[in-house]
Amino acid sequence: MNIINRNLIIAIAFALSFFQWQSIYCQVWQTVGVEGFSIAEARHADICIDNYNVPYVAFCDSLYGYKATVMKFDGSNWVNVGSPGFSNGPASHFDFMSLAFDSNNIPYISYEDSSLTTKAVVRKFDGSNWIPVGIEGFSTSMCSTVSIAIDSSDTPYVVYKDYAAGGKAMVMKFDGVNWISVGGGPVTSSSIDHTWIRFDSNNNPLISYTDAGAGTNANVKFFDGVSWNSVGTPDFAGQNVWYPYLAIDHNDTPYVIFNYFPTMGPGPYITGGVMKFDGTSWITVGASSFPDFTGSAPKITFDRHNNPYVIYVDSVNSFKATVITFDGTNWISVGNVGFSDGGIGFPGIAIDSNDLLYVSYGDYSLGAKLSVKSFSVATMISSYTDKNDGITIYPNPSNEMLNIKCDDIHETTFMQIIDNSGRIIYETELTQIQTAVSVGNLANGLYILKVFTNNKFNSYKKLVIQH
Repeated sequence: MNIINRNLIIAIAFALSFFQWQSIYCQVWQTVGVEGFSIAEARHADICIDNYNVPYVAFCDSLYGYKATVMKFDGSNWVNVGSPGFSNGPASHFDFMSLAFDSNNIPYISYEDSSLTTKAVVRKFDGSNWIPVGIEGFSTSMCSTVSIAIDSSDTPYVVYKDYAAGGKAMVMKFDGVNWISVGGGPVTSSSIDHTWIRFDSNNNPLISYTDAGAGTNANVKFFDGVSWNSVGTPDFAGQNVWYPYLAIDHNDTPYVIFNYFPTMGPGPYITGGVMKFDGTSWITVGASSFPDFTGSAPKITFDRHNNPYVIYVDSVNSFKATVITFDGTNWISVGNVGFSDGGIGFPGIAIDSNDLLYVSYGDYSLGAKLSVKSFSVATMISSYTDKNDGITIYPNPSNEMLNIKCDDIHETTFMQIIDNSGRIIYETELTQIQTAVSVGNLANGLYILKVFTNNKFNSYKKLVIQH
């Protein structure tokens, strides 16, 4: 084979590899099981990943009069966990279902049950049935927006809007026998809506909610063992906030994502925002607002390296599902925007320990049946181009040893090599300005080399392996 023909073949192979990789990127949102796997309409769904990276969903199942149903993906199909429609009456009429797992991988679910005058219920799965945790309907009266979280000692906590207390927030925990108040009574001084509960790594519970007494503004509080205290300034997001969803990253930084709406009352939801607490103040993450947020509550989660991911109803793209992430400067799309088949409601998001991102939603083009899609977040790098950012790799193309040179390493820095299907095939910590890595065992083709820190510096380089 002459040199011209050999080089032509290499060039064609490279082009095909690049085209294949770009095509995979354009189709990276993968359906988990089948689209619309719930038999009928699913409302108020929550998605959660168990300790073995198995995705679960809980939802109000219209096939059973909107009673609670939980399903999990067994690797091939979505299967019921226990009996479908297991709640006494319609569940979570007002807001989302809430799922959580304890350290023994036992799933818990919280909801308000319409057959019990909309009082709070928590159940757990014993391997065969969903059994009550304490008494059913343990709230003193009608409640709404029941959210559950489990601390490091496997104690379940819930927060909800307590109508017997004038609509104020109430936090309860299960002591093994009874549900008891955390803090001795209502947590807030005025009526609230849309509340969630989470734990930081020190086992401190935090809650988020909108305060109706402050013009429906966002608030976050934490319990110090004696009393509930504000995280930063109360009412930090401005008025007319809806669905202030709370999430905590791996550095214990609380984030809140929410909708803004222009006037009091239901919709239209015209924008949204993300804020985080920097230890002193609540600050905006990226753009001050997202004009294409609309509809159901947006949600947020984090990968192993604290990159945030947001799912929302995208009004610019026919109210379909869009996921975005923050690259340190801007919010950018993860995969295609508007990737669902039709407009969606009740979006959910979760991520497993391998950074496989899952989203759930009711797809209105499928009769509002439930769908789940997944995305290996490593594949999002095709939206980046090589930049002069202080990271150099050579030789490129490479066949045996690859050199990675960093202009400066002043904090923990990692490197990954990612193949064209998004799999992380090599990962190491970079401890020196220059590091040599053996790539002789990699197949010919196009790869991405990612250098990143826990403080979210990200560098992406296209790497060609050519033996």
